[in-house]
Amino acid sequence: MEKFKKLWLIIKDYKFLITIIAFILWIVFFDSNSLINSMKNSKKIEDLNIKMSSMQIQIKELQQKNDELSSGKDAVEKYARENLLMKEKNEDVFIVDDNK
Repeated sequence: MEKFKKLWLIIKDYKFLITIIAFILWIVFFDSNSLINSMKNSKKIEDLNIKMSSMQIQIKELQQKNDELSSGKDAVEKYARENLLMKEKNEDVFIVDDNK
């Protein structure tokens, strides 16, 4: 029983300090907007911004390629021959592998 009285006196003397420590622990670990969650979300935002910038670069490249292909029949034919390996009826296509 005397241990509880000592404990109660300690709590009574340091109630503001205990309250402040409990508040800080709550903010850092348990709150839905805790410091840990904020750090994780900041990292996710940073990663998504990097991904967004790379996607914007890719969009610009694809728009440029689309503009090139929209310029005329010759550009479409060149793209089809080089990338899709298409040919006309009277042609033969030879594929040369440069990886060796």
